[in-house]
Amino acid sequence: MKINLLFVVLSLSLIFSCKDKSVRAFPPQKIKVYKVIPKTVPIYEEFVGQVFGEKDIPIRARVEGFLEEIQERKLAKKAQGKEERERRKQERQNREN
Repeated sequence: MKINLLFVVLSLSLIFSCKDKSVRAFPPQKIKVYKVIPKTVPIYEEFVGQVFGEKDIPIRARVEGFLEEIQERKLAKKAQGKEERERRKQERQNREN
């Protein structure tokens, strides 16, 4: 008897649920639309880090002293470097005395 009652309830639920044949469609969703404007954009990134070479080679000076100035894009004459070093050496010695 319980099985018959269960069968009747399931049959009636199927019959009454199938009467509404209209399909409810969801309304279209609103989406944002952007206008694309072509333009040149610089592409670069800044990161913090360290760079290591494939081989770490110690660099040692062959002469004593300190680097006092760097002159880029200036061509030196043959003996100009030696004369400049001698002049600066004399200036240092004069200051010390």
